[in-house]
Amino acid sequence: MTNNYIKDTDFLGLTSMLRSRMSRMLDAEKLERLVSTADTDDVAKQLTDAGYPDMSGMDSRDVDKVLCAYRSAIFSDLARDENAGDIVDMFRMKYDYHNIKVLVKSAGSAVSLLSDSGRVPAEKVADAYIREETDQLPKDMHSAITEVQDVLARTGDSQLADIAADKAYFAALGALAEKTGSSFLTGYVRLMVDSANLRTLVRSARMEKTLEFVLGALIEGGSMMPSTIAPFYSAEGIAEVFSTTRLAEAAALGSAAIPRGPLTAFERECDNALADYLADASLVSFGPGPVAAYLSHLENEIMSIRVIITSKLSGASPETIRERLRDCHV
Repeated sequence: MTNNYIKDTDFLGLTSMLRSRMSRMLDAEKLERLVSTADTDDVAKQLTDAGYPDMSGMDSRDVDKVLCAYRSAIFSDLARDENAGDIVDMFRMKYDYHNIKVLVKSAGSAVSLLSDSGRVPAEKVADAYIREETDQLPKDMHSAITEVQDVLARTGDSQLADIAADKAYFAALGALAEKTGSSFLTGYVRLMVDSANLRTLVRSARMEKTLEFVLGALIEGGSMMPSTIAPFYSAEGIAEVFSTTRLAEAAALGSAAIPRGPLTAFERECDNALADYLADASLVSFGPGPVAAYLSHLENEIMSIRVIITSKLSGASPETIRERLRDCHV
């Protein structure tokens, strides 16, 4: 019996093209210039020179629409490569599950909050939901909608509905990574789950949630089983259980912030740990890793641009903006 696993050599041409693209993307120096530029129209001009649409004079909502369309266009372009389709879908999938949360919790009324960057166009998802024909959507989305609706109907708790959606998302993401046969991609998903579980532990401890709640919120599929993590549910324990993982620094920051203080540095370090993992793909000549690294940097670049522009529009100082940005790994 044959399998359809992707091979590193399937990505020879694509990897070369994406490395060329990455060399022209925003690095730490270019981002700093954007942060230091006082006029938002000057920021927009610099971004136009970098290949982005002109966003001068736009408010935050219009900026978000432009950046979403830019991301979606690149996703669609890369997905035309038959070998890259599943990798692109791994990055698209979170927008599908964002849309599921929005539709179920708003009973289909908050269509304007949907994202068009998922595997399925937002309009199609909304139409299927409103018509109660979600069986026309990908199987994982149909199952997730059914589960999230059931949780919300039984409990009336939107937080538990979000947890159900997140569990469904990571299960589908893990299955897609397994389908590719790439140990690099399955390792990435395991780290994503570990990061999500770490965030759950820290946030739950700050809110003084019960151990029973935490056990119900932790997600399967990471490098550590929920039953292994749960006994360490304390500020000191959280730092200890993650001390030998890529999330060690994030866990230390999170543990320190549990009794007091902002979680900004903790959240940033969780994201940086994932980016560091993908940065290892720079050591690989070709394969699925460099494709995932490019998509990750694209997401980080777009998020950084959104933070810079919206922060400047709200009058934030350059120092505040720098605190909000994630590390750049170009």
